[in-house]
Amino acid sequence: MSGGNCAPGHIGSVALTQDPNGGPQVTYDFGEPLGQANAGSDREWTIHTVLPAVTIGAATLGAICEDPTIGTPDFTYSSVAVNVATPYHLQVDPSTTVPAGATLTVSSLGGGCDAISNPDVYLWSAAQPSALTGIGEVVGSAGGAAQWQVKLTVPPATSPGRYAVVARCAYSRSFRTTYEPVPVTVSGS
Repeated sequence: MSGGNCAPGHIGSVALTQDPNGGPQVTYDFGEPLGQANAGSDREWTIHTVLPAVTIGAATLGAICEDPTIGTPDFTYSSVAVNVATPYHLQVDPSTTVPAGATLTVSSLGGGCDAISNPDVYLWSAAQPSALTGIGEVVGSAGGAAQWQVKLTVPPATSPGRYAVVARCAYSRSFRTTYEPVPVTVSGS
């Protein structure tokens, strides 16, 4: 990512943002800082970074030019809409259409959790996009394996409708990896 017209020595800062309606892996408004770089004598800056593993789907890439002596933005660059993909996927068995009360076997594809994180798997509902916890949430054992597998039971009182199986590798109060959500339909029991 790069920007121009930033005074020499001023800082170009970039962040990736999503809102609670951005999809099942986002539960609150957030901005993930991606990096900073000083503008050179040509008034340009460039940042090379790896996107965090917690952001998947529609997002906005934003940047500012900041005066480091007073810590306030000189100006904000026009934001850019981006779509972030991931190599981390899920397999859901026996089916993606199940009755309330069914037990799903959820397996990671494309990589497991690292040694210090645990798989955290749950159903997400578009009817409650900003819920901090999911439906039927289950946490697997510590990672470190190439793949993990957990049993997720759809609570018997779950209303029929469309949901998504969401999985993340959780560590402390953060996420180390997020998997591509899988759409699931809960039918009447």
